[in-house]
Amino acid sequence: MKSKLPKEFVWTIERTKTGYSAFENDFPLYTTSRTTSKLLNQCYEAEALYFNETDQVIQKVRHRFVWNWQSFFIHYKILNARLFADRIGMNASLLSQYIKGTKVPSPQQEQKIIRGIQMIGRELSRIEL
Repeated sequence: MKSKLPKEFVWTIERTKTGYSAFENDFPLYTTSRTTSKLLNQCYEAEALYFNETDQVIQKVRHRFVWNWQSFFIHYKILNARLFADRIGMNASLLSQYIKGTKVPSPQQEQKIIRGIQMIGRELSRIEL
């Protein structure tokens, strides 16, 4: 008998010494990979195996992939931390400490960083070449 699928899967992604790892926040699902593209595919595969469903059914469920600060900036090196900090009006040294994990951003600082990342994402999505 198949288990009922959730309305959403939420995976936390982290950088490791050998690549990336991910775990689903509400189910006992874990996976690792050397690349993020393979990691995301393995997340779908783990869900399909756990719920005994096809990939097509699993991919219709909403998915969120949550990154920690350090892993996000390591993976998206195209976002220069110093230039990004200038863009969002944050001290570059402070952002660097957040990325290294030596400091944890306050909720207000965290929202400032998230809004900055989302702003850049919207700008990039509107580009035509």
